[in-house]
Amino acid sequence: AAILGITVSLLWRIRGTATGSLGFASLIAAAGIWSFSLLGDSGSSLRRVLLAVTAASALILCLHAVMELSRLVTSAVIVGMVFSLGGTAAYTVDTALTAHSGSIPTVSMSGSGGMGGGGMGVAMGGGPGQSTTDSSTSTNSSSSSSASSVEELLAATTSRWSAAVNGSQSAATLELSSNTSVMAIGGWSGDPTPTLAEFQAYVKAGDVSYYISSGQGGGPGGSSSSSSAIATWVADNYTATTVGNSTVYDLSS
Repeated sequence: AAILGITVSLLWRIRGTATGSLGFASLIAAAGIWSFSLLGDSGSSLRRVLLAVTAASALILCLHAVMELSRLVTSAVIVGMVFSLGGTAAYTVDTALTAHSGSIPTVSMSGSGGMGGGGMGVAMGGGPGQSTTDSSTSTNSSSSSSASSVEELLAATTSRWSAAVNGSQSAATLELSSNTSVMAIGGWSGDPTPTLAEFQAYVKAGDVSYYISSGQGGGPGGSSSSSSAIATWVADNYTATTVGNSTVYDLSS
């Protein structure tokens, strides 16, 4: 970004010369082609408009290098720069308007935003993220209902951590959906934290309301000996209940 900013600033000062106009033509053409390629999976006609406008702007600037078109140079530069950045701008807007969930949201104009959502991608041609059958719709509805039950349970808590769950990915999903703090036992990659003694102290102090052992996607962090010890201790001392598809232990009971 710094190099681009410096280059544009220097070229703007000499835009009326052949060197300046050819330099701008190269920048605009390269950015326009990239935007066209970037939007290739969107199924949108926007990519063709961007390519056409940037090509026209670059052509005018190239012609200025061999003939006098000074009246059009400034307009060609401004219009070309704006439209050549259209692809990245579209991705930015799509990302800002898309509600993401989980710990790994990704940018996508095709509706397959990883653990994120569809947003403009669905409106601009759909993608793998869309449900196409009645059975998949039923499954998604069931999963959503189960998740909502857990979210409501956690949202009603007032403790330091509404729940504890193995792995930071599972914890992130619950935190975003319930708007509460969730303890990630084992962290990201199975770190030995908290230890069993530390977890027992948190529970005794009333800092953790629930322990969720399944149904929340698993993920890294659940394979350490500390995590296993905590899971065993909870199972031996508290009663398991099923909430949606999750096995939940009420640590306040």
